[in-house]
Amino acid sequence: MEIVLDALDAVYGDVQKVADLSAELFHLTEMERLTPKVGDYYETVALAYARQGEWNASKKYAQMALDYWKTFDGVDQERVDPVREWLAGLEKKLNQTRSSR
Repeated sequence: MEIVLDALDAVYGDVQKVADLSAELFHLTEMERLTPKVGDYYETVALAYARQGEWNASKKYAQMALDYWKTFDGVDQERVDPVREWLAGLEKKLNQTRSSR
């Protein structure tokens, strides 16, 4: 996942490029049948968007990661609680952003 995050960070500031690379990542994931890695990829893309301050996009991918982990690994899986906490933090950031406008 570090290589994927490095690639996404390399285009820091270019949100469209992050979106394009993310779309390519998920396309390749489907073509190569790497679906067991999708939860990791969702988390990585969420982190890349968060690093750019794109809280809505980050929240979207974090929610997708949470849904994936709950569906495929169950609610007791060790990945669920950290992603839930992350989502709560993103929601807090979004609320702060909205209230500062």
